[in-house]
Amino acid sequence: MIYNFFKFILSVGLKVFFKRILVHNKHLLRTDAPLLIVANHPNTFMDPMLIAHLLNQQVYFLANGGVFNKITKILFKQLNMVPIYRKADASANVGVNMREQNNKAFSTCYEYLGKKRTILIFPEGSSIIERRLRELKTGTARIALGAEFENNFELNLQILPIGVNYSDATRFRSEVFINIGEPISLKDFKEKYNPETSETIENNVNNAENSSQKSNPVKELTEKIGEKLLELMIVTDDEAEDKFIQNIEKIYKNRLFEDENISLDTKIKDFELTKHIVKAAKYFEATNPKVLDNFKIKLDSYLGNLQKLKISDAVFSQSKKNKNILVSSLFSMLFMTVCFPFFVFGFLNNYLPYKLPSIISRKITDDETFFAPIMLASGIFTFISYYCVVLWAVQTFWLHNFLWLLGYFVLMVLSGFFALFYTAFFENVKENWQFISIFYKKNTLISTLVAQRKEIFNFLENAKKEYLLSDV
Repeated sequence: MIYNFFKFILSVGLKVFFKRILVHNKHLLRTDAPLLIVANHPNTFMDPMLIAHLLNQQVYFLANGGVFNKITKILFKQLNMVPIYRKADASANVGVNMREQNNKAFSTCYEYLGKKRTILIFPEGSSIIERRLRELKTGTARIALGAEFENNFELNLQILPIGVNYSDATRFRSEVFINIGEPISLKDFKEKYNPETSETIENNVNNAENSSQKSNPVKELTEKIGEKLLELMIVTDDEAEDKFIQNIEKIYKNRLFEDENISLDTKIKDFELTKHIVKAAKYFEATNPKVLDNFKIKLDSYLGNLQKLKISDAVFSQSKKNKNILVSSLFSMLFMTVCFPFFVFGFLNNYLPYKLPSIISRKITDDETFFAPIMLASGIFTFISYYCVVLWAVQTFWLHNFLWLLGYFVLMVLSGFFALFYTAFFENVKENWQFISIFYKKNTLISTLVAQRKEIFNFLENAKKEYLLSDV
């Protein structure tokens, strides 16, 4: 009951928080077999909420045992959370028999999987906002193999890998792409795995991680899970490479979509293009690093100049598609003028509950991995509370008819979304006017930017041809 209530509230919150939640291969979630879902973990509590809301059945979560205490464990149990204790957190769990508690957690998982239930695990064991996959813990493999062993490998357990890819993990109204891979079968491990030959949990972890023998089934399955997850994620080597890839995406991805005649709404193609951009960057890093470094300098210079002028590369694309950008901007101003009253209504009725969550999240923590889930949770509270107060006031002092009150509520919600759209539209128009102003006042500066942009695009076009011919 509590689980379903929270799931409903959070599902609504997720659909408001994210501009788009795109799911690839969602049909793979529908199965009668016991399911062990494994996923990368960039965004703390947001990741399990996103995955759980996609499933019709209840999900059981392996969670950090450090957050369980006498008060929280009652609620967490109702939310299907199973405590697991990491060796890295030993100092924070003084007085807890971690081995005994983890043995209980494993037994609980065996029981749930034996009843064909669904368990969600994040095998990295920690959460950091980055486009990388950290070293996987072996607990997932040991749970899966242990559950099958207890059922003579007739359980038909499915390990389902999921890649969670955020456009911006901390930003409201960003996008997330949930990439579901083909399930991993454990039938091939029947002859390989026997827990009686293993030592205690901690020793087994050490043996699995330190052993170089490929015959170690726990290590073999852990590596297989890692390989599957890497296929479902955008992965960069470090922050510098990640920033470089994002810069190329900003200015060049739309050109690639146009060249391939692909709709921008085709998220799996978007994902695949980014994977190719990362792969191409690694290819040039290996074959011609000096040329690539020189290009990075030019790209940074171009984007830096755009930032100083408070315009983006997109304004050049828009000016090409619509040569009379002045007329277009004038029509945009007319639209904004006509719609301004509706924007004001939406702004006044939604700004406070919209603004408070970001303030609350930054007051509570400095860890950016917690910003989004705290914003989501506090946003649900602030919007519900604020709407209730406003509707009470409107009903008490103005509209005494229920249907009129219902209409006011619907108008509040719709105008709130419109206010977000209007604000983004305004920023785009403001950028166009900035471009027009620079064009007429500093035409030589625009010519310099155009020349820089042309040089960058020529390099990217030639690099694309070379990369495709290399057949990497």
